[in-house]
Amino acid sequence: MDSLSAELKHPTLGVWNVPQTLHNGNEFLSATVPDTFTYHLKLKSSGPMSVSILSTSQFKDAILCVNNRVGNTNWCMHHQGAAYGALGVTSVDYEFNLATGCAAYLTVITAASQVTITPDVSVTYNPASGPTGSCA
Repeated sequence: MDSLSAELKHPTLGVWNVPQTLHNGNEFLSATVPDTFTYHLKLKSSGPMSVSILSTSQFKDAILCVNNRVGNTNWCMHHQGAAYGALGVTSVDYEFNLATGCAAYLTVITAASQVTITPDVSVTYNPASGPTGSCA
């Protein structure tokens, strides 16, 4: 298969490229991970950030952690389990494939202090072999 045919069958699309600022450890950015795509997570930040890809169940546990005052958002979002995690980093370049056929993941970004996140997130169409659903 030539590269043009491959690109037509599995196009790559940009989904997030607008910089955003987190002001403190109680804020977070989140996005769903689409279930028929390979997720290309590329981020840079002006200071240390923490990034996790959580199942919907892990995200629920993280919200309960915050609501029950176990920790602040920056801590709770990354200490309830994760399919992927990078703590205290200034860049991420990660390809996530577990969502193919599984509509059950979110990306969560936090920071202990003010940072600006510069994303270059894209997805490549990669359909599952069967129906998708919640599987985490």
